[in-house]
Amino acid sequence: MEPILRSIGSATTWATNSETLPPTLAILLKGNGYVTAAFIGADVLNPQRGLSRGFDTYSAPFQRKMGRDNPITFNLQDLQRPAEEEVSDALGWMSTQPPHPSKPFFVWIHLYDPHTPYDPPARVRALLRDPYDGEIAYADDSLGKFFAYLKEHRLYDSTLIIAASDHGESFGEHGEYTHRLRRLYTMSLMSTFTLAPSMSGRA
Repeated sequence: MEPILRSIGSATTWATNSETLPPTLAILLKGNGYVTAAFIGADVLNPQRGLSRGFDTYSAPFQRKMGRDNPITFNLQDLQRPAEEEVSDALGWMSTQPPHPSKPFFVWIHLYDPHTPYDPPARVRALLRDPYDGEIAYADDSLGKFFAYLKEHRLYDSTLIIAASDHGESFGEHGEYTHRLRRLYTMSLMSTFTLAPSMSGRA
């Protein structure tokens, strides 16, 4: 718990001293005429963390509630939202934009699925026994709806799509589970970075 608390404390300091920080990607793109929007999947990236800088829209509708038995425990349902809800939020924003936007757009969809606790919807659990695989499939299906919107509105081929992750996941290797911060093993360090479909389009 100690490293997490330190991380949260540092992030809060970043937000307080944001004027001394280097510009975010959103700040740089906005300065070059982009419309910017972010749709956040977990409270770890709430606006107080400082990453909302440069976004015209930063959707992070989380409310922290103290646990009844432990004053430092929060209800996980208040700290994250499912991918389907988040993508729906992003699509709602997209629908308010001009059909042929005069400005390029930058949209960040921060999916928190898959993440502990692994709890995909029942319809996905019925198809995949492993809950982690289920959350991957659920996130993939939800994001597919956003791609379908881009294709329907003829934006997909001219849009640069970047898919990235911040860490891997352990399932008992070296006696560890999830992605602890105290020890760095290959499983936790593995991440993805993908570009598609057009390197010359707008993002």
